[in-house]
Amino acid sequence: MIEIEAEIAERHSLFQGIFLIRLNAPQIAEIAKPGQFIHLQCGRGMSHILRRPFSIAGKSADGSIEIIFEVVGRGTAYLAKAPIGEALSVIGPLGNGFDSTKFKLVDIIAGGMGFPPLLFLANELADRGVNFNFFIGARTAGRIEFLAKSHLGRKFNLTEPRVATDDGSLGKRGTVLDLYHQSLNQRNKPEAIFACGPKPMLRSLSKLAEEHIINCFVSMEENMACGIGACLSCTCNETYGDKRVCVEGPVFDSGDIRWD
Repeated sequence: MIEIEAEIAERHSLFQGIFLIRLNAPQIAEIAKPGQFIHLQCGRGMSHILRRPFSIAGKSADGSIEIIFEVVGRGTAYLAKAPIGEALSVIGPLGNGFDSTKFKLVDIIAGGMGFPPLLFLANELADRGVNFNFFIGARTAGRIEFLAKSHLGRKFNLTEPRVATDDGSLGKRGTVLDLYHQSLNQRNKPEAIFACGPKPMLRSLSKLAEEHIINCFVSMEENMACGIGACLSCTCNETYGDKRVCVEGPVFDSGDIRWD
């Protein structure tokens, strides 16, 4: 874990209210792993004292890292307008990420705004020559079309047969789990599933993975205050007791989570 001042190198509007920011953070980029996150101070002064967690969506050889976020409050609204070159206080990389080294055939499943850490994972798998399928779901086409058109999906194909939208504007009409369940019945099952998205989606996916006897690892999304395990505000209930998402997670074996 490192605390640095990271300059905003680029900011792009990807869709309505969804932005990508690239931060110059070589010390963090050097050691960051897919599934880990940063804790970012979004502004100056006492009104911005609480940091916000952001999954790392990617890193580059030039020492930069990328985050993707949707404007949902004061902190993200600040980031959406922060000037290029501004230095922000960043702590990271934090948490435990995805361990994909044991598997040669995996499925990646993203729902809602759960795709950023999975983009990082997918590009790493592509670099290692690991076979994987990427499934993604969203409310409407615009919320994911930019992934296939930009550098974010440059090392793998985000093809329409693996896309689901609630309104049917792209890919299959319905949820990504509807799409994935259908896919599982048409091919050989993977060795592992890696997923991130809304909790109800992860709960259902965990049950599906158990039925098909597939290893399943999920990145949990919880509100955080400190980001380093001191405040206990982001605990989730696991078989072996309460676990801090910011420290023991955010990635957990889905079979260890007590979903009820």
